[in-house]
Order: sequence, then structure tokens, then C-alpha cells
Amino acid sequence: MTALNCKPGHSVSMRGAVDGLFFHRWTLVITAALWLGLIPSIKADSARKLICKSAPPVKLIRTGPGDYFADFGQDWFAQLHLRINSPDSHRVVSVMMGERVISGNRVNPHPGGFITFYKTHLRLRRGLHIYNVPLPRADARRMPRSIGAVMPFRYVQIIGCPSILHPRDVQQMRVHYPFDRTAARFHCANNNLNAIWHLCHHTIEAVTFCGLFVDGNRERRPYEADALIAELDWFNNTTDTTLPARTDQYLIYHPTWPTEWIMQSVLAAWYDYLYTGSKTLIRNNYTALKAKTLAALERPDGLISTIVPPVPVSVLHSIHRTRPIRAVVDWPQDERDGYVMRPVNTVVNAFHYRSMVLMSRIAAALGHTHDARYFASRAKLIRATMNRLLINPTTGLYVDGIGTKHSAIQANFFPLAFGIPPRKDCGHIARFLIKQGMRCSVYGAQYLLPALYRAGKAQAALNLLGSSSDTSWMAMLAEGSTLTTEAWTLHIKPNEDWNHIWGAAPGNIIPRYLMGIRPLEPGYVKALIAPQPGNLKYAEITVPTVKGEISENIQQKPDSAILSVTIPAGIHAVIRLPRSWRKARKITFDGHRLTAGAKSKVLSDVGAGHHVLVILNQ
Repeated sequence: MTALNCKPGHSVSMRGAVDGLFFHRWTLVITAALWLGLIPSIKADSARKLICKSAPPVKLIRTGPGDYFADFGQDWFAQLHLRINSPDSHRVVSVMMGERVISGNRVNPHPGGFITFYKTHLRLRRGLHIYNVPLPRADARRMPRSIGAVMPFRYVQIIGCPSILHPRDVQQMRVHYPFDRTAARFHCANNNLNAIWHLCHHTIEAVTFCGLFVDGNRERRPYEADALIAELDWFNNTTDTTLPARTDQYLIYHPTWPTEWIMQSVLAAWYDYLYTGSKTLIRNNYTALKAKTLAALERPDGLISTIVPPVPVSVLHSIHRTRPIRAVVDWPQDERDGYVMRPVNTVVNAFHYRSMVLMSRIAAALGHTHDARYFASRAKLIRATMNRLLINPTTGLYVDGIGTKHSAIQANFFPLAFGIPPRKDCGHIARFLIKQGMRCSVYGAQYLLPALYRAGKAQAALNLLGSSSDTSWMAMLAEGSTLTTEAWTLHIKPNEDWNHIWGAAPGNIIPRYLMGIRPLEPGYVKALIAPQPGNLKYAEITVPTVKGEISENIQQKPDSAILSVTIPAGIHAVIRLPRSWRKARKITFDGHRLTAGAKSKVLSDVGAGHHVLVILNQ
């Protein structure tokens, strides 16, 4: 095999080589000194390998003499390699690359927002050469020098090529982090959900081109909100456990500006421990994580504000910030449902509560008993204060903050998702959320859907997951993207990009809530299997864990239902029946009939192996 330089702007002579040798399917694993010199906090010895993998177009059309249109089927962060045989050294080929097309097999030169379009020219040399199409300098951001620039594209137009091109001559050089795409599988009776699953599953793999979770192509930087969603997706879709911790480590010491996202570092660190069982991240960053709870800003009643009084410089330094922080609630701003920004903000304090709960668990895991008791007691106080001061006694809904009567959808689904409302109020809040629908961003959907599932509103959550409305994942597909987008549509966020992993919430919502597979104890020593399938007639999933695959199959008929589960060695599971199954006339587990009442709702210690639960309603 001919050795090749992945950097753009180079060509390789093919004279004397076997025809097509380079363009056999191959995978070049490049050891990248990732981020070295670019991000000082990440050392060379922690760098992982990015994969640079070639793929031909799924469709190559000759649109005219010397003109071609290529469709690679999906959007990837990649380079473009062309193999061209030129009779002389005076020819110039035009190349256009992009994420969107217009009619007539053409790349859209005005795709809108930050959707990619790029046009360049190749000056050919005489003979047969492979050209790595040079990309703009901006596309080298965050990339190791050994790989060079990449850009997101699916479509290519080639104008004025002097030789006949075959698919093997036009190669998309895809760059991404190692990802086992066969580790997770999902299929169900709802075609929309199947399409959405594949959209998110592909996004999770493709948007790792930097070796960390970044927000997309426009900024190419890690953000806590994006990384937390990506981390949950990652653990439920592939077997690698290193990428989330590398991103979490970076963000602890390079935080972004939103107040809630500062506290999300605690959530991310907990999830890393919960899914992997490794204490390395939480142990090495314990002091920094304590500061990320923003407990230093607490009033006597436990609530916090970053406005009144302003955040002291000492607190900013403790969270590795030099500039002020401020609430974001949801993003973009037009997706905030009219949220009234008050100094004491309900969403901010919901995250404060959640970070204190999880910091208590982190402290306990590390043996810091005094800290664990402190964080738990303060969390209890925060919850009580929120329910006393932030619930409108007339409507029974959370208001946006102290000093306003407005109740935005975000002020209610964040507390509900985090378990803050009294049990008696959960149904009322959930009904309010259902009535409002998806009046939030793709980021907010990560919390709205779990809030509905937590309240037992499985069918409402399923309706939103598989919706084809303007604020849905099907709307992303309808616009033509094959990666999840920064906002639901261009109409909502005119400067959005088409490669934003924070839009991939179904990648973790489907396994964790629809199918109900979640770790109950760190390292998956104990797992929860609590499906909430709504009216789905059929669904099956395989979820990777650090102890092996958990597989689940659900079949529902009007008079019966079957739940089949395969649990790997080393995991004990708690199986919780869907609410709609609990009043069944007869329930059997592995052939044995279960008694009626509460005991039939939960199976508390299910060991490894294949298990079948049968529900009979007649």
C-alpha cells in the first residue's frame, strides 16, 4: 500500500502503481498528538487515536462532459481525495463540497445558516495523481497536525475533470473517534423512531472528529451542555469509555459562561462514575467539582443567584473562570417560552439542587462522609425552599423565579426531571407540559422527555419523540440533514449548523427511558429495566455496558404483552413493569406466576441470563 499524507494540498503520483490500489477499503489509524500545543490541559500521554477512514460515494453521477455529482449518503467531518489522470499540467478542476443540495444534482451554494458550502480549484499535474482537496484554514481548528483540516460534507460536485471517474476515484476521508457502531441496536414498530434512532446514532459517531465532544462546526469547542448529552449518548451507543472522561476533564478547567452549565460538570462526572465504575475522574477533580456546585453562593435558605449579589471574584477563580457567568435557561433565546429572567432563577436553582444531590453521592463514593452529609442536607433544604417560594399557589406550577408569576415550560420540566416537586404535584405539572408540547429547544428536549417519563406520561413522551411537527427530529430529517442540528429548523435559528451533537437526545432517551435500561449502581453492578413503551406494539434494543450487552424485547397486543430480557454476567437487575401492565389478570416470570399487588410491579433481584415476563389481560 502506498503511504499517504492526510494533510490537504498534497498529491501522490500513481504511475507504476497498481490501478486502484489506494482506493481499496482501508482504515488508517493515525496516532494523534491530540490537542498538544492547542489545549495545554490535555497532555500528550492522554491523547487517543482518531480514525481516518476512506469511503466511496453511494452514488456517482456523470452530469456532463467532465462533470460529476457524488453523494456519500451521510454527512461526515472529512477530507476529499480525488484520483485524476490528466494529459497535461495546465488544467484546472473546480470542486464544490457541501451539506445541502438543490434540484438537478447540484450542491447548494447558498444553504443558509452555517450549513457548509465550499468551492475550490485544483491545478492538475500531468499523469495519474491522488489529490487531497485543500480546505480553508478555519477547518483545521482543533485538529491534530498529523491529520489536518476536515469539514462536514455529504455532497460533492466536480467540474472539468479530464478523466473518467469511478466511485473508487472519489473518496471521503472520514475522521472520528473509535466507535463500535454494532454495539447498540434498536428497532421498533414506529418508523419515525427508527429513522430518528439512526440519525442520532450516526451523529454520535461522526461528531467526534476533534477527539473531544464539541458543539459543532461553527465554534468547534466543548460546552458542558453539549458534552453532557453527548456523554449519555456515548455510554448507551458504544463500548469506549474514555472519550466522556477526557471531555469532562477538559471542561472542569475550561468552563463556559452559562451558570447552569458550570454545575453540569458535577452531573457529567457522576454519570462517568455511574456508567464506568471508575473513580479516577471524581477522585482527581474532587475539590474542583465541589466548587462547581456553586454552594459558595447559597443564601441561608439554600437558593443561589449570580446577579444579586454579583459573584465574588474568589468564587469565579474556584470554578476556573475569570469572566462573569449568567443564566441561559434554554437556547436559542426564542425557544425560552417567554421565560422571565429573575435574579433568583428557578432553572438555575434546579441545577443547583441536582448538583448538590450528586455531589453528595460522589463524596460518599470517595469516603468523604462529612461532605456527603453536608451536600445531602443542603439539597434537602434547597428542595424545600424551591417548593415553598417558587410554586405559584394558585396555578400549582413553578414560576420562572422570585418576583414573577410567569410559568414557562422550562421552569417546570427541569424541576420535574430532577425530582423536585412533591409527588402530589407531579401529575399536574406533567399535564401542563403535555399541553404546551415541545416549546423548547433541542437542548431542552433532553430534560422535557425524562420529566414526562418520570411522571409516568409514557405515551405523551412517545408522541413527542416520534412527532413530525416543526419542532421535532423528523423536521431535521425533512430539511435534509443526516446529523442532528443545532436547532429544530433554520427558521428557529438562522445561524444554526447541521452537525450539533446536543440535538441527539433520543440517542440516550430511547435506551434510558423508552426501553428503561439504566445503571442503578456504579459500573452497572445493578441495572434498572423499566420500559415505558406507550402504545408501541414492538420494540427491541441492545445496550452496551462495561459488563456486556443488555438486550430487551417488548411485544404488546390488546390482551397480552411479553418482555424478554437478557442480562450479562456480573449484573443484577431490577425489573419494573410499565404502569399499563400492572393491573393484568395474570403475570408470569420465567414460567412462574407472580402474586397480585405491589410485588408484581417490581422484580428486585434478577440475575444474569435470559428472562421472559408474560402479561395476560384476559
